[in-house]
Amino acid sequence: MFISWCIVISLLLLTVSYILGSHIKVYSKSSRSPYECGFNPIMGWRLPFNVHFSSSSSLLLP
Repeated sequence: MFISWCIVISLLLLTVSYILGSHIKVYSKSSRSPYECGFNPIMGWRLPFNVHFSSSSSLLLP
């Protein structure tokens, strides 16, 4: 349930980010919990997968 909440919040912020024309980086973060979710205004979203979302609506999955 927590993971689902994390994804929902992430999608909401990505949408807001797209509207505001800002950039949000989603990337993997090595931690004790493989599904750690959090938001840091400087580092961006921390999720267990790599995604780059920008105002140009580009998604990069390395």
